[in-house]
Amino acid sequence: MKHVLVIDDDRSTCDLIKHYLESQGFEVETAPDGREGIRRYHDHPADLVIVDIFMPHKDGIETIIDLRSQSPEARILAISGGGDMGGMEYLDYARVLGATNTLAKPFDRSSLIRAVTSTASHAA
Repeated sequence: MKHVLVIDDDRSTCDLIKHYLESQGFEVETAPDGREGIRRYHDHPADLVIVDIFMPHKDGIETIIDLRSQSPEARILAISGGGDMGGMEYLDYARVLGATNTLAKPFDRSSLIRAVTSTASHAA
């Protein structure tokens, strides 16, 4: 597993994840929202997709549902800091709706790497 697609509207979060993963030898592509993320996934399928829950245009839950229905084998790591709409129960919903794994924000480098490794080891 080498290609990771990060879908998050927070540029600093994308940059941080990209920095952490590239330092571990991953190729990282980013998208600012679910619509763009889905398009990029179809153009260049990733080994792992990291999806934020709260985003404009197409939120993470919708993105996870679309990815799962179009690519049942996709490995998806849902991330969230809770957003303005509520608590971390959205990560539980994400898992029920198709996320392979979840990770709460804020996270550190080692937590992200563990979550990516764990998600990658799940059978597709």
